Amino acid sequence: MEEKLIPKQELPLGMILINRMNHEIFRVLRKQIGVKAEIKLTVEEFALIYILSRKQNKVTQKNLAEAMGKDKSTILRLVSSLENKELIGKMECRDDRRKTYLILTKKGEKVLDQYIEIETGLIEKLKYGLSNSEEDRLYKMICRIKTNAETL
Repeated sequence: MEEKLIPKQELPLGMILINRMNHEIFRVLRKQIGVKAEIKLTVEEFALIYILSRKQNKVTQKNLAEAMGKDKSTILRLVSSLENKELIGKMECRDDRRKTYLILTKKGEKVLDQYIEIETGLIEKLKYGLSNSEEDRLYKMICRIKTNAETL
Protein backbone atom coordinates (compact mmCIF):
# COMPACT_ATOMS: atom_id res chain seq x y z
CA MET A 1 0.00 0.00 0.00
CA GLU A 2 1.46 3.35 -1.01
CA GLU A 3 1.44 6.18 1.52
CA LYS A 4 -0.31 9.40 0.59
CA LEU A 5 2.04 12.23 1.39
CA ILE A 6 0.75 15.68 2.23
CA PRO A 7 3.22 18.51 1.69
CA LYS A 8 4.94 19.25 5.01
CA GLN A 9 4.46 23.01 4.69
CA GLU A 10 0.66 22.55 4.63
CA LEU A 11 0.65 20.89 8.03
CA PRO A 12 1.89 22.77 11.07
CA LEU A 13 3.70 20.02 12.96
CA GLY A 14 1.57 17.54 11.07
CA MET A 15 -1.46 18.32 13.24
CA ILE A 16 -3.93 17.53 10.49
CA LEU A 17 -2.07 14.32 9.70
CA ILE A 18 -1.93 13.33 13.39
CA ASN A 19 -5.66 14.01 13.71
CA ARG A 20 -6.43 11.92 10.60
CA MET A 21 -4.24 9.09 11.86
CA ASN A 22 -5.94 9.17 15.25
CA HIS A 23 -9.36 9.15 13.59
CA GLU A 24 -8.46 6.18 11.39
CA ILE A 25 -6.97 4.17 14.25
CA PHE A 26 -10.09 4.64 16.38
CA ARG A 27 -12.33 3.87 13.40
CA VAL A 28 -10.55 0.55 12.84
CA LEU A 29 -10.51 -0.18 16.59
CA ARG A 30 -14.29 0.39 16.81
CA LYS A 31 -14.76 -1.88 13.79
CA GLN A 32 -12.63 -4.65 15.35
CA ILE A 33 -14.51 -4.32 18.63
CA GLY A 34 -17.83 -4.56 16.79
CA VAL A 35 -16.76 -7.84 15.24
CA LYS A 36 -14.78 -9.48 18.05
CA ALA A 37 -16.00 -8.19 21.42
CA GLU A 38 -18.81 -9.85 23.34
CA ILE A 39 -19.59 -6.68 25.30
CA LYS A 40 -19.33 -3.36 23.47
CA LEU A 41 -17.48 -0.55 25.21
CA THR A 42 -16.74 2.97 24.12
CA VAL A 43 -13.08 3.96 23.91
CA GLU A 44 -13.58 5.99 27.12
CA GLU A 45 -15.10 3.01 28.95
CA PHE A 46 -12.20 0.83 27.84
CA ALA A 47 -9.74 3.49 29.02
CA LEU A 48 -11.46 3.70 32.41
CA ILE A 49 -11.36 -0.04 33.11
CA TYR A 50 -7.78 -0.18 31.82
CA ILE A 51 -6.69 2.58 34.22
CA LEU A 52 -8.66 0.95 37.03
CA SER A 53 -6.89 -2.36 36.41
CA ARG A 54 -3.44 -0.73 36.52
CA LYS A 55 -3.88 1.26 39.72
CA GLN A 56 -2.36 -0.37 42.78
CA ASN A 57 -4.12 1.90 45.27
CA LYS A 58 -7.79 2.23 45.95
CA VAL A 59 -9.29 4.33 43.17
CA THR A 60 -12.01 6.95 43.56
CA GLN A 61 -14.01 8.68 40.85
CA LYS A 62 -11.91 11.78 41.54
CA ASN A 63 -8.70 9.79 40.88
CA LEU A 64 -10.12 8.57 37.57
CA ALA A 65 -11.20 12.08 36.55
CA GLU A 66 -7.63 13.30 37.11
CA ALA A 67 -6.03 10.30 35.37
CA MET A 68 -8.29 10.59 32.32
CA GLY A 69 -8.43 14.40 32.15
CA LYS A 70 -12.23 14.29 32.33
CA ASP A 71 -14.74 16.19 34.44
CA LYS A 72 -16.61 14.53 37.29
CA SER A 73 -19.91 14.32 35.42
CA THR A 74 -18.28 12.42 32.52
CA ILE A 75 -16.67 9.99 34.97
CA LEU A 76 -20.00 9.56 36.77
CA ARG A 77 -21.68 8.68 33.46
CA LEU A 78 -18.92 6.20 32.54
CA VAL A 79 -18.98 4.58 35.98
CA SER A 80 -22.76 4.23 35.84
CA SER A 81 -22.60 2.61 32.39
CA LEU A 82 -19.86 0.18 33.48
CA GLU A 83 -21.76 -0.69 36.67
CA ASN A 84 -24.86 -1.48 34.59
CA LYS A 85 -22.71 -3.81 32.47
CA GLU A 86 -21.42 -5.37 35.74
CA LEU A 87 -17.80 -4.60 34.81
CA ILE A 88 -17.00 -2.47 37.85
CA GLY A 89 -18.31 -2.26 41.37
CA LYS A 90 -18.08 0.07 44.35
CA MET A 91 -16.60 -0.59 47.76
CA GLU A 92 -17.10 1.69 50.77
CA CYS A 93 -14.05 2.98 52.58
CA ARG A 94 -13.96 1.59 56.13
CA ASP A 95 -12.47 4.79 57.55
CA ASP A 96 -14.67 7.28 55.68
CA ARG A 97 -18.12 6.12 54.61
CA ARG A 98 -18.48 9.15 52.34
CA LYS A 99 -15.69 7.77 50.17
CA THR A 100 -16.20 4.85 47.78
CA TYR A 101 -13.60 3.00 45.80
CA LEU A 102 -14.09 1.53 42.36
CA ILE A 103 -13.08 -2.05 41.68
CA LEU A 104 -12.93 -4.15 38.55
CA THR A 105 -15.19 -7.22 38.69
CA LYS A 106 -14.20 -10.66 37.40
CA LYS A 107 -16.43 -9.99 34.39
CA GLY A 108 -14.64 -6.65 33.93
CA GLU A 109 -11.25 -8.38 34.01
CA LYS A 110 -12.41 -10.84 31.34
CA VAL A 111 -13.73 -8.06 29.09
CA LEU A 112 -10.54 -6.03 29.61
CA ASP A 113 -8.39 -9.01 28.59
CA GLN A 114 -10.49 -9.41 25.44
CA TYR A 115 -10.10 -5.71 24.56
CA ILE A 116 -6.36 -5.77 25.19
CA GLU A 117 -6.08 -8.75 22.84
CA ILE A 118 -8.05 -6.88 20.15
CA GLU A 119 -5.94 -3.74 20.61
CA THR A 120 -2.65 -5.67 20.61
CA GLY A 121 -3.58 -7.38 17.34
CA LEU A 122 -4.49 -4.04 15.80
CA ILE A 123 -1.24 -2.42 16.93
CA GLU A 124 0.77 -5.22 15.35
CA LYS A 125 -1.04 -4.63 12.05
CA LEU A 126 -0.53 -0.85 12.31
CA LYS A 127 3.21 -1.29 12.89
CA TYR A 128 3.57 -3.40 9.74
CA GLY A 129 6.53 -2.20 7.69
CA LEU A 130 8.15 -0.19 10.50
CA SER A 131 11.63 -1.24 11.53
CA ASN A 132 12.47 -1.39 15.23
CA SER A 133 14.53 1.79 14.94
CA GLU A 134 11.68 3.61 13.15
CA GLU A 135 9.28 2.48 15.86
CA ASP A 136 11.69 3.64 18.59
CA ARG A 137 12.16 7.05 16.92
CA LEU A 138 8.42 7.52 16.49
CA TYR A 139 7.79 6.67 20.16
CA LYS A 140 10.52 9.07 21.32
CA MET A 141 9.17 11.89 19.12
CA ILE A 142 5.61 11.40 20.36
CA CYS A 143 6.81 11.37 23.97
CA ARG A 144 8.87 14.54 23.41
CA ILE A 145 5.92 16.40 21.86
CA LYS A 146 3.62 15.21 24.68
CA THR A 147 6.12 16.35 27.32
CA ASN A 148 6.53 19.73 25.60
CA ALA A 149 2.75 20.15 25.48
CA GLU A 150 2.44 19.33 29.19
CA THR A 151 4.84 22.15 30.08
CA LEU A 152 2.77 24.78 28.24
